[in-house]
Amino acid sequence: MAILLYGMSKCTICGNVIEEGDDAVGFPHVVLNEADPLYVLSDAASHRSCLNGDPLGVPMREVSEQYLANAGPGRRACAACSVEVRDPDDYLFIGYLADPSDGPLGRFNWTHLHKSHISGWPQAGEFLMHAKATLGRGRWRGAALAEIVHEIEAHI
Repeated sequence: MAILLYGMSKCTICGNVIEEGDDAVGFPHVVLNEADPLYVLSDAASHRSCLNGDPLGVPMREVSEQYLANAGPGRRACAACSVEVRDPDDYLFIGYLADPSDGPLGRFNWTHLHKSHISGWPQAGEFLMHAKATLGRGRWRGAALAEIVHEIEAHI
């Protein structure tokens, strides 16, 4: 979740300091692609009024709500075996990659896997194909997707 320090943190949208008593909203770091317009609001805080007036406000709220509904204890069912992932050393979480309406990569948002079960994940090949295509087309900025690809390939 974004760290909000009243009197010090700046609104990501207007740039003004968020003061004590201001109605503010903070989002978790959920958007992995630095090229995604929503990335600027990920792990950031803003005045609620600024967010309400920004065209990215509604989609960011939706992504944040999806994250909260699909992550955390009781919500980590492995896509390969359907058993909840409990061991952090055996855990791969694929967060928000893309809007599912923008292409096939978004179908893999919120995927949980035991690393030890990746070789049995039926969609591994499909995921890798779409992830590598996204990276190859230059539609991704940042290291997150390449790191996920590397992790999956290391366990196949």
